[in-house]
Amino acid sequence: MDKVYDLLSKHWGYHAFRPLQEAIIRTIIAGRDVLVFLPTGSGKSLCFQLPALCKEGLTLVVTPLIALMKDQVTQLAQRGVHAEAIFSGMSSVEIERRLDNCLYGNVKLLYVSPERLQTDLFKLRATTMSITTLVVDEAHCISQWGYDFRPSYLAIAHFKQTIPKANTVAFTATATKRVKQDIQNRLQLNKPLLFAQTFHRPNLIYWVRKTDHKDAQLLKALKQTAGPVIIYVNTRKKTETIANFLQKNGMTSVFYHAGLTTADRAIKQNLWTQNKVRIMVATAAFGMGIDKADVSLVVHLDLPASLEAYCQEAGRAGRNNVTAYAILWYDLQDIILLKQKCKESYPTIDQIRKVYQHLVNYYKIAVGSHAFVTYDFDLADFKQTTGLYTKEAYYGLKALELEGFIQLNEAYYQPSRVYFLLSREDLYAFQVHHPAYDWCIKGLLRLYGGTLFTPYCTIVEKKIAQFTQLAESKVQEQLHALHRLKVLEYFPQKATPQITFLTPRYLATDLPLPIHKIEQRNKTAYQQIESVIEYVTNDRRCRLAVLLDYFDENELVCNQCDICKSKVTRTIKDELITEGRNYVMHAIRQGKQDLKKIIEAVAPEKEKELLDVIRAMLDRKEIYYQYPGQLQISESSDISVPAVAVQRSGKGYVEKAKTPLVK
Repeated sequence: MDKVYDLLSKHWGYHAFRPLQEAIIRTIIAGRDVLVFLPTGSGKSLCFQLPALCKEGLTLVVTPLIALMKDQVTQLAQRGVHAEAIFSGMSSVEIERRLDNCLYGNVKLLYVSPERLQTDLFKLRATTMSITTLVVDEAHCISQWGYDFRPSYLAIAHFKQTIPKANTVAFTATATKRVKQDIQNRLQLNKPLLFAQTFHRPNLIYWVRKTDHKDAQLLKALKQTAGPVIIYVNTRKKTETIANFLQKNGMTSVFYHAGLTTADRAIKQNLWTQNKVRIMVATAAFGMGIDKADVSLVVHLDLPASLEAYCQEAGRAGRNNVTAYAILWYDLQDIILLKQKCKESYPTIDQIRKVYQHLVNYYKIAVGSHAFVTYDFDLADFKQTTGLYTKEAYYGLKALELEGFIQLNEAYYQPSRVYFLLSREDLYAFQVHHPAYDWCIKGLLRLYGGTLFTPYCTIVEKKIAQFTQLAESKVQEQLHALHRLKVLEYFPQKATPQITFLTPRYLATDLPLPIHKIEQRNKTAYQQIESVIEYVTNDRRCRLAVLLDYFDENELVCNQCDICKSKVTRTIKDELITEGRNYVMHAIRQGKQDLKKIIEAVAPEKEKELLDVIRAMLDRKEIYYQYPGQLQISESSDISVPAVAVQRSGKGYVEKAKTPLVK
């Protein structure tokens, strides 16, 4: 048997490939550079995992998705393939051990983040490894025209000089023509062979509706469909709110977002993938690497930030080729919020300089000093001291990090969290019987109130300590004790948040920001949300045609989306109205002016429809009542109608002649 098919059967249990997979795999094995565009659910991972087993040496996989790294390493281990991953949060000892495994062990794939390629340690160790293939996943991240641009991807081309003999393989799901060219140029691909598969699947039906009653529409859709469901929303809190709402309405559901612990995410994901619960309510953090083919419905209750993200998420439905739906509900407020979020997420040059000025003032840093100096960082205190709004500070710092002026450690993005497990009544009883914890609990309630009873409230131990006049270590000690006593759940920060200045301090006015690049990135973001808004508000053009056009693919009309269906309905309705008007005008001309007799002459199921037509004709003054119940044609009416006769039948109006009668 062919080695490729032998390995496919042995490790994956398959005996045939999906479209394009085999050609891609054989091209990679041959050592060619490859650029691949495969939509979500097309079996992208297999395309680089299987060649890794066929080739000598190590396959290096660059991806920004830590969850995907972990999932794929686990899945490969279950298939008998040794893979490793290196990501943030690991100790230096653990990193060294995993790199040693790649050098001396039987590791076939190593997953790393793009930032890792820039470290001196990794560059040095890479020269000692036999890296034969470099895989760049989510390759659209290298393009400033893409929907998820990451500057760290720009370093990949330079890193390739460390492994000159390795071929480069780039994968992404969907990309515009401009982004495709940008990927090829920035990765310096050598005469790459291109493979592209349309994201269109005939079994996936797109549906968009404007509504002020999303909850009711959601329940209706869930009751009318069967099978696993994913519901996407934009905030962590909303995942919990919607999941609770569904449970109260008798539907099994769990929620998922990046703020959950790794263990919680795994539990919820397993419950859903094993069909123990039907509905997964999640943020965009859910879905990467999820191999579940029988999803029958993907719902968006909030507008996505781009059509690229939308197609990736919607594409998780119907991978088993059974009819599935991607439904998006929106209202006017959603459009306002999307524009507002875009404005907040992409600060202007002046806003970035403002945050930088506040930051250096906060640490009292002199001009020209403090390159590569690290400080403890308290976002809450920084905001309070500087007077910045939360989002203004957050996105300003993110922009400074993106441009390489500062670095924030992971703890900055994961503050401490608390959730009371007891009801208010039970909590009061606990305070009465355990006075040692009373002051800490009172401090929590005074500072954070009712949010403590909803999972999970972000807290700052330093702030609690100041309020209660307890030592911060004492506050942490009591929170841990209350956690053990099952009064609350306490998830402390993984480490103290820290901020590192990567350059000497500049005058804010002289901060060397790449103005053109930042302005272009902001412009691209606005163009992307405008494309989303245009897509959802469109009421004339096939949904699929709009999406295919956006991604520079040949347009198709699906005849299944809400737009296509409404066109058919409008056509039928227009034909029925025309037919009804013709019948009324002809009846009156033949001397049958009596309204009751006109109505009685048609099929019973057509009576209401004909009454509606007559009312419209009266409103437009095409006809009028000459006497009570007696209709007459208006003098101003210039309508020409065919001669028709009507009989009582299940088909309603039956056309007998086409000779026009002109008044």
